Amino acid sequence: MTERFRSETTNAIYRYLLDKILSGELKPGDRIPETSIAEILHVSRTPVRDALRDLATANVVTLYPNKYSEITVFDSERMREVGITKICLDRLAIRLAIYYGSRAEYEVLRELAETCYQRALEDNYSGRVDADSDFHLELSRITKNRTLFQLERNLLIQLEYLQATNYLNAEDPKEQYEGHLRIVSALEKGDAEAGMEAITKPSLKFYNVEGIPDSLYEG
Repeated sequence: MTERFRSETTNAIYRYLLDKILSGELKPGDRIPETSIAEILHVSRTPVRDALRDLATANVVTLYPNKYSEITVFDSERMREVGITKICLDRLAIRLAIYYGSRAEYEVLRELAETCYQRALEDNYSGRVDADSDFHLELSRITKNRTLFQLERNLLIQLEYLQATNYLNAEDPKEQYEGHLRIVSALEKGDAEAGMEAITKPSLKFYNVEGIPDSLYEG
């Protein structure tokens, strides 16, 4: 098997497993049947294990060497850790996007907000999560900061996973849409405080970090 084919096979298995995780077919705490997956996809167990290692790097799979693998269970403390990280990145993104962004780029964000709301109205939750991820990834791209953009991309799978597994706590679609529009409006006006408030509020609630000191993410 060539290196290129091995990589393509592993990537395909990675995507296959990630889709099952984000769709809820594989739930937190479920063991991952490596042998069955290899048989279904007509591959050896080696690329399956490679894909699982990649998913473990993204923190959505937990590996127990020589035993088994399972879908990661995020306890409340770990979820708060992710939430605080996201809030800090988002607030930095607002400040940089105001400085480096353009009207045309802000308009792209507005279009992504519309797409996210439309997916919610269609009761397409996975599509809504994807569109919300696109909105935040585009915001980080507007910053012109490659390090911030890469950090956002690396965190993205965890964020999608947490949204998929905590959909009952999801923000009301209209409130989310209006929040997205407030972010775009703040960018257009150059109002960093309003933008940071709009992007922080929903994360404080979703990640259950409303009681943390403001000093942990302000400044």
